[in-house]
Amino acid sequence: MDIKDLRPKVVTVDPHCKDAKRQWLHWCRSFTIYVHRLAEVSDADKLSFLVSHVDAVVYELISEAATCYGAANTLQEVYAKPPNPVFAHYLLKSCKQQPEEALEQYVQKLRK
Repeated sequence: MDIKDLRPKVVTVDPHCKDAKRQWLHWCRSFTIYVHRLAEVSDADKLSFLVSHVDAVVYELISEAATCYGAANTLQEVYAKPPNPVFAHYLLKSCKQQPEEALEQYVQKLRK
C-alpha cells in the first residue's frame, strides 16, 4: 500500500459537535497509522505533521504544545471527554423501546 493512500485529511471537527468524539477517534487513528508508516520520523517532525493536518480552530488548542505527544494529549482531553454518569443514568432510565423497534436497534440507541 502506498503511503500517500494513508495520509489523513485535515481535521476540522468542532469540539462542541455531537459527533466530535467519533470523528476525532477516527482521525487520530488514521494519523497514528500514517506517522508509524513513515520511516524514522523525529518528534519535531511528528509535531510538524500534526500541525499541518489540523485547521486553524484546532491549531489554537495545540499551539503551545512542545511535542507531538503533548498536542495529542491536549486534543484527546478536548475531544474524547468521558461520559457524564449522571446523564448516562438519566438516558438509561428514560429510554423506552418502541413496539416496532428491533432489539438490536434499541441497544444501539442506548450505546450512543
